Amino acid sequence: MNVFSKVILLLLLIIASVSFSTTVAQSKKVRKSEARAEEQKEKQKKAYLLSQGKDKKRRFHMQTPETKKRMKETKRDARKLNDQNHQPFLKKIFHRKKKK
Repeated sequence: MNVFSKVILLLLLIIASVSFSTTVAQSKKVRKSEARAEEQKEKQKKAYLLSQGKDKKRRFHMQTPETKKRMKETKRDARKLNDQNHQPFLKKIFHRKKKK
C-alpha cells in the first residue's frame, strides 16, 4: 500500500469513530425521556387490549342464546383446525403421509 491509501484509510477510520461516538453517547435526560415514552406506549397498548376484551364480551352478551351457542362451536372448531397446522418443525419434515 502506498502512503496515499494509508492516509485515506486512517482518515476514514477517524471519521467513523468520531461519528459513531457522537451517535452512541446520549445524555441522561434523553435516555429518561425515551424510557418514559416507551412506558407510555406499553400502557396505551395494555389499555387498548383491555378495551378490546371488554368490547368482545359486550358484543357476546348482546347475542341470542342460539347465536352464542353457534359462536362457541365455531370458535372451538377453529381452534381444533388451527392447532393441527401448528406442529413442530421436525415433525412436519419427517411426518409420513398415509397413502389412500
